Amino acid sequence: MEADELKAIWKTHDSRLEKSLALNKRCITELQTQKSVSALAPLKRNRMLEIAFVLVIIFFLGLFIHENSSTWYFVLSASALILFLMIDIYGCIRQIMTIQELHYSDSVINIQKKLVSLEASLLNYIRFAFLCIPFYLVYIIMTCKLIAGIDVVAGFTTSWWIANILFSLLLIPVSIWLYRKCSYTNKNNFWVQSLLENSGAHSIAKAMAFVSEIEEFKTEIDRDRC
Repeated sequence: MEADELKAIWKTHDSRLEKSLALNKRCITELQTQKSVSALAPLKRNRMLEIAFVLVIIFFLGLFIHENSSTWYFVLSASALILFLMIDIYGCIRQIMTIQELHYSDSVINIQKKLVSLEASLLNYIRFAFLCIPFYLVYIIMTCKLIAGIDVVAGFTTSWWIANILFSLLLIPVSIWLYRKCSYTNKNNFWVQSLLENSGAHSIAKAMAFVSEIEEFKTEIDRDRC
């Protein structure tokens, strides 16, 4: 009888211990997941500020087009910049939406997938900038007009423009090469990593670190059960 009672006590103890471990596992998982979501708050805030800033620039570029509607190259240059900025806004919105989709109740696997997707989105954000390199003449035209009030198209010689257009064409393969090299498979390269860090990847790294701690904790729990 005493042996049966002892077995019953141990069984009850094991059941309570199992429940306690499961509860601890759940609590730690939710806590670390919430930390992971919170770590992305600065990135989300920066992207929202960027959208606001870019919208202001687009507004003034629209006014610029209206005021210079009779000059085709100003209209074309400003329109190109607006297109680039709209693509930038699209990238920012995608990143914000991905962050919004993260929730502390999500599974670890889902969070990891979303974090990888967010990091890939950041990388595409950088890659697009490389594709804009051959269009540097647009920036020259707009900067000189907006800041100095100079019409460089009318001021520079035909030979100067031919040389710069040819140089722009030469930059196309360079920008494509940079676009391909700046891929997710090369994200551990020093220069790609540096670009990612400057774009807010440190927030994603923190979030991934919190998720990794969840996996480590689960491994320890499973080891203790064995």
